[in-house]
Amino acid sequence: MTNTSSLPVDSPTSADEFRAAGLRLVVASVFFGLMAVGTKALSRSISGPQIVVLRMIFGLCVFAAMAVRQPRLLQTSRPKWLAARGLFGGVSVLVYFVSIDKVGVGMATLIHYSAPVWAALLGWVLLKERLQRATLLALVLALAGVSLVMGPTITEAWRLGAHGSIAPGWYFLALSSAFISAAALVSVRAARRMSSTSTARPDHVWTLFGSFSLLGLIAATPFAVEPLGHWVWPSPTLWLLMLAVAIVSVLAQVIMTQALAHVPASAPGVANQFSVVIAAVAGVIWFNEHITALSFLGAFLIVLGVLASFRARPPI
Repeated sequence: MTNTSSLPVDSPTSADEFRAAGLRLVVASVFFGLMAVGTKALSRSISGPQIVVLRMIFGLCVFAAMAVRQPRLLQTSRPKWLAARGLFGGVSVLVYFVSIDKVGVGMATLIHYSAPVWAALLGWVLLKERLQRATLLALVLALAGVSLVMGPTITEAWRLGAHGSIAPGWYFLALSSAFISAAALVSVRAARRMSSTSTARPDHVWTLFGSFSLLGLIAATPFAVEPLGHWVWPSPTLWLLMLAVAIVSVLAQVIMTQALAHVPASAPGVANQFSVVIAAVAGVIWFNEHITALSFLGAFLIVLGVLASFRARPPI
């Protein structure tokens, strides 16, 4: 695995690095899907904000252990992008976890991972990344797929309104997590990219992760305790499940951050459609969530979208 923190500042992304980054994104998306399933299971007993707090505390412990061995992880060359990544990422996770509890793991994951649309636009506007034909095709296929998987459910909730089991407003909350996640993705890309016009080395993967964990903890804590929230002390079984969720979360976050040094800001959202499939299937099997027959066609389009994303050229 390429250590992007040791690459020269002006190193361009090679074709091999680009393909390896794409595979990393797929692995990260599987872990993100498992994280969503575990979060849904936890949300039956623990609030979403509390899950975020416990996850971020675990992340900070991991970061602290790394920083003791490598003090340079406490240094940053791009403090503004680092803060933006931490803030947007932390708030996005907070809103996403609440959405998992309110609208279901499959639906919340679907809406959350519509982020590639907004990330592609933000990457184009802020980072001057080109919207290549392969990337556009991948986005169209992936979004068409997730629309077939969960679109009918959104339509039904809108039709029923206040008479339905889930208020339509929660879906808009879930959608806001996608917007905020897109901003976080672009911030990671900006902080990790290697510019030929700058002598500053890109921030280390673990430095970005530390910022994400710290600011995420700050954002979630007020909603996890009184008066805005309610803290529940987990049972031993819940502690084990919480630990598993925290571990796969850390792995997913670090692997994704490594990959973002070599792919456009929109690429993680395309690969993360695997997370949608995992969450949707788990929702049906374990949480009695409804899924339509069109989901099979949607899943096929999602896989095609991921494959199409690998045909895009590395960003300049």
